[in-house]
Amino acid sequence: TFCLEQLPNHPQYNQKRFQKAKIRNARQVDRVLKTMEIITQRMDAEELVKQKKEEQLKKEQIQSEENERKERLAKEEEENQQRRLELERQKSKKMQQEQIKHSAYAKLQTMKEEQKKV
Repeated sequence: TFCLEQLPNHPQYNQKRFQKAKIRNARQVDRVLKTMEIITQRMDAEELVKQKKEEQLKKEQIQSEENERKERLAKEEEENQQRRLELERQKSKKMQQEQIKHSAYAKLQTMKEEQKKV
């Protein structure tokens, strides 16, 4: 703002001996403004890239968390299924033992009856 607002208002600015400096100042202001525009565009582009990276990282984080949740649920389901299978095996084993007991008891009863007959 100094070159565009303050300097032109100075009483000596319009004197003939400062004409070259005045022209150089105008060119430099133009070059500075163009350079600032380029810098602004680059900064905007960098910010866009940064935002896209952050969004991508956030998506990857969400996906990772979802995958971990699915894996955890699958593992829990597998563990529950294993428990159910083990309970079924124990139940089956217990039933077999009961059948063996009844069978052995029936044989003993039969043997006792036969001995009584004799």
